[in-house]
Amino acid sequence: MIPDSKLVSDYLANAFRDKQALVAAADGKANILLGIIGVILSLFFKLFSSNQLIMQPMLILIVVPFLVSGAFAFATLFPRVPKKSEGSSLLYFGKTDAVEKAVLAQKSQEEWSTIIYDDYVDNIKILSHILTKKFFYLRSAYVFFGLGIVLK
Repeated sequence: MIPDSKLVSDYLANAFRDKQALVAAADGKANILLGIIGVILSLFFKLFSSNQLIMQPMLILIVVPFLVSGAFAFATLFPRVPKKSEGSSLLYFGKTDAVEKAVLAQKSQEEWSTIIYDDYVDNIKILSHILTKKFFYLRSAYVFFGLGIVLK
């Protein structure tokens, strides 16, 4: 049974759009976490500079989890692009410059649909790879942030 081309194209477009929304959500959460960590550390250092009661090991125990959490949150913001592969893509920003206009103009309608479906599937795979890494870093940032809150 051959699926309806409109159904397949809508499915692929929705999958791509959902992956893009998840990337934006992960970036937003990482930005919020970085802001909270910055406020906590600035308040902590302001308190520490005015009050010399905190000992050196205690300082390290309190500050290090927040710094590690900030590093993971910061790593979440950078796209984790897979190594460059051969080919071109009209959807994926890393491969758009490899598209040759003359070659694409010679394609037939049937070849176009195959190219578009393959492009969608490849880009969904790439976004899934990026999301896996982003959410690993974000999850690690939350763990260390929680550890810092508990130790504080």
